[in-house]
Amino acid sequence: MDDLVSDFAAETAAQLVAAKTALAAMENGGEPRALMRLLHSVKGGCGFLGLTRLEALAHAGEDALTAGPAAADALKDLLDRMATLLAGISTTGAEPAGDDADLLNRLRLAGAAETALLQSEHAAAVLPDMAQAMRAALDGQTPLERVFRATGAAAEDAGNRLGKRLCFTATGGGISVSAGQAVALKTILIQLVRNAADHGVESADVRLKAGKPETGAITVSARSGGGVLMIELADDGAGLDLKALARAAGGAAGMDARALQDLVFAPGLTTKAEVSVLSGRGAGLDAAKAEVEALGGRIAVDSTAGRGTRFTIIIPLAAPADEEQAA
Repeated sequence: MDDLVSDFAAETAAQLVAAKTALAAMENGGEPRALMRLLHSVKGGCGFLGLTRLEALAHAGEDALTAGPAAADALKDLLDRMATLLAGISTTGAEPAGDDADLLNRLRLAGAAETALLQSEHAAAVLPDMAQAMRAALDGQTPLERVFRATGAAAEDAGNRLGKRLCFTATGGGISVSAGQAVALKTILIQLVRNAADHGVESADVRLKAGKPETGAITVSARSGGGVLMIELADDGAGLDLKALARAAGGAAGMDARALQDLVFAPGLTTKAEVSVLSGRGAGLDAAKAEVEALGGRIAVDSTAGRGTRFTIIIPLAAPADEEQAA
């Protein structure tokens, strides 16, 4: 079985445990944002592995969450179905054949019952607790090269879906982190690379008109020292559309450029008019920020119009890591 597939199966099984906890909290009056983030992370991971049934189910689950507790029964069946699929993947390395049309229809009908997605600051505090509980069961050391392999595969998948030519490069893969940190960083970087491919890198014709190479560049680099790990993920795309961010936020009165850029992490905020498999729910970067903070770290964004966007992540190392400086 491919390492990426086996890692995904094990990590997603743990995420489903957290998802069931989030669903129970939602039934008891909690908001659906935490479960939305978890489903969004699962969807991001399975897409580039060709696990089409899981991806479709996670996407439909996101739709159903717009109905809140009214969709609880359908969501319980969703998590059970996903667990069954994961068991098959863990055994054979491939997604079992089957038809999920019945469950997909139930989830979509539940989602159609209410279109406004509920948001909650409380959920932002709940998710890190669940993520920490999941990672607490993990130990050992994992080289970042394994994380970067999954990130590169996600970049390739996003480029293929969007019809964009992308070149992904990574440095610093020899640094090792705890297994729990590796799981979280994989989720974070997949969200960031999908965002870069969809929102950042322009289409080939637009790039050529701007005097750029037809192929967009996405780079990730890591270096460690002084007990911390710094990871940067950058693209050479159009940069953040600050006007679109301001419109999505309902206005930008009193906000400077830095505050406008930070809006990319706001829960539920998106500049996309339509929801797609890759984006449109305002959950990706929100989830990435929550994961970074659950690791005790911080994430920052810096963008220049026409030149691209860079995300910088700094987290404390949970255990001694190989000291390595990467350009």
